Amino acid sequence: MTDYTIKEVQLSFSDHVVQMCLVQCNRCCCVCHKFCGIKMELHHISQQADGGTDDADSCIPVCFDCHAEIGHYNSQHPKGRKYTANELKAHRDKWFHKVASSEGQRSSADEKLRQVDQALFAELRSVLPYEGSIRFLRHHDFGGGFWHSSIEEVYQFIDWAADPGREFFDVDIEASKASLYGVAVEFRKLITNNTWVDRLNEHSAVEGDYWQSVPHEWIEHQPERFDKTEREINDAADVVCKSYESLVRIGWRRLAVI
Repeated sequence: MTDYTIKEVQLSFSDHVVQMCLVQCNRCCCVCHKFCGIKMELHHISQQADGGTDDADSCIPVCFDCHAEIGHYNSQHPKGRKYTANELKAHRDKWFHKVASSEGQRSSADEKLRQVDQALFAELRSVLPYEGSIRFLRHHDFGGGFWHSSIEEVYQFIDWAADPGREFFDVDIEASKASLYGVAVEFRKLITNNTWVDRLNEHSAVEGDYWQSVPHEWIEHQPERFDKTEREINDAADVVCKSYESLVRIGWRRLAVI
């Protein structure tokens, strides 16, 4: 069995290992780097059935989503690339080192690394400024239609943040960026799966732009589906805005930039 609940993991690893690993990862997922709080699990890199142990070398803290990715690979019907034990250890050790290094930077005030993060943060803010898609998400009711250009900056941020070269040295900012990336991807998924596109709308003012909306046919024929979808997209938009605000505040505190 490859999947473990929180209770099972806590009973397997000693309290000392659990506490040490949670502190070393700063309660962030060692794979995707987002801050998890209590929503994380400790995975056996080498399963006990395969000769694995309950010591710290076999433990990797991960979020629910990454834990599912790690544990649900079916070797009988392979699709994609399975996480190997060595890869998981590399992810963990790299993140543990980053957290420890970030703590050291706070005391030594490494100005060069801070300047690199400042430049990267300014780049992020140019890709996803508040006066744009974020403001639109804050005020728009997705029960109505919208131009795709209104949310395009969210899509651009997803592409930008997926680049491994755009990783902050500061662990708190990196974790906050990873969290924003995760909720932005969820928002995009809802839009992709639940809106129809009208590329021929006669009111289009910008070439290449298009109108999209939750199908209004659902209001008459599937009202519960329409209400549920509207609520889910609006809630997801709110989460994106709150995550963005949190990132900006952390950037201001850590880097003195907005």
